[in-house]
Amino acid sequence: MGIFSGILGAISDIDTVRDWRVSETSALQSFVSSNTKGMTGVCKGNVDWSGSYNAYGHTPPKMPGEIITFLGSMDGVKGVSGQAIIDSVEMSIDIEGGGIISYSAAFSGDGALYKGVAAAISDTTDPAAYSAVGRKVEIAAPAGTPSFAALPDVRTATLRFTANNQSYASSNTNGTIRRLPGNLSASLSLTMYASSNDLANLLSIMPNTLKIVRVYVDATTFWEFDAVLFESITDLTIDRENAAVVGFTANAQFTGFYQRDTSWITGKITKPSEDIWWPPAGA
Repeated sequence: MGIFSGILGAISDIDTVRDWRVSETSALQSFVSSNTKGMTGVCKGNVDWSGSYNAYGHTPPKMPGEIITFLGSMDGVKGVSGQAIIDSVEMSIDIEGGGIISYSAAFSGDGALYKGVAAAISDTTDPAAYSAVGRKVEIAAPAGTPSFAALPDVRTATLRFTANNQSYASSNTNGTIRRLPGNLSASLSLTMYASSNDLANLLSIMPNTLKIVRVYVDATTFWEFDAVLFESITDLTIDRENAAVVGFTANAQFTGFYQRDTSWITGKITKPSEDIWWPPAGA
């Protein structure tokens, strides 16, 4: 078989995939000493690999900290495979552009990457294509029965989930990098237009403001972050030359624990399916 395109590419257990990629590297070790005649010498190093994929959809089937067996098909027949851990997932909801909700996932290898393996994969699911047109973001003050209100003039929402996975190598890893799951974090960025010259929608989410946030992925379902602390308001821009619409970006971080009245509350992140992503079941 000669050269080929990615038209039949797919990933096992992931639907509506747009693309995938992997990279494999050796951490080569260089040396210069009194007998190298002014030239750098190089010895082999530990081998590591990583990858990523982009897909459409609002509920990624694999989330940070999960150990997966990555099997990526190049042409429906052959591909690459290896155990890995999901490092991050970033979801984009472009309300202003009316885009299709999509996400990217990054992962790192936990052991060897195998090339040219059997990978007879085809995606027979229905496309997970969800429009961002008409979506919204709601906020509420933390309370026993929170009262939600829509944030005015949201342009885009970006949801980020990460795991601080830990790598290691030892005499048992045979020159390859292994990994273990790490601590989780999540954050949220919103680009918005100023809803009025008194900046009412900005003032409601100033830094250090604690809110429960719902990011809608269709008319009735949403990701819920209970709760986030807003961290910064950036790029409030007044562009006289181009008479551009005034806007800004709001950034927030999820907090797994917060005080309500005098009690400590354990937060949660809920998927559109109403399944709780964090805290994990039984924790």
